[in-house]
Amino acid sequence: MIKQLMRSFLGGLVLTGSLFLTSCESDEKQKNVEERLVGTWIWVETTGGAENEIKDPDSSGRTMTLEFTSTGNYALLTSDNLGNAGDYEIVSRNSKLLDRRVEFLLLGDNEPKILMLDKDRMELKEDQENGITTIYVRD
Repeated sequence: MIKQLMRSFLGGLVLTGSLFLTSCESDEKQKNVEERLVGTWIWVETTGGAENEIKDPDSSGRTMTLEFTSTGNYALLTSDNLGNAGDYEIVSRNSKLLDRRVEFLLLGDNEPKILMLDKDRMELKEDQENGITTIYVRD
């Protein structure tokens, strides 16, 4: 009886500890993504959509700059004019397109975009087939 109680206690302790570690790892990963996101990003191209169109600064005749602060704010400048600004948030959720859990970027009230972030390259993807993908590089 005592052995069984000890096993139950130890099992509960191990489960609690693993949940705590998983939560900490998830929080740390999100913090790391947010730290890497902060800065200025220059638009390179946008692809996709129903006609699989490709647009870039040369073909569109405009530039776009996306700036993120460490306080959770963003500003989108189009050809040096403020196009949109507000709060941003990074959340982890299941992607219908990729069929796995990924980071999403929420910019104000806009539709969440899948966030693919490398050191100097960022992709924002719509979570659907034939969705639009926008690519930025760090300034």
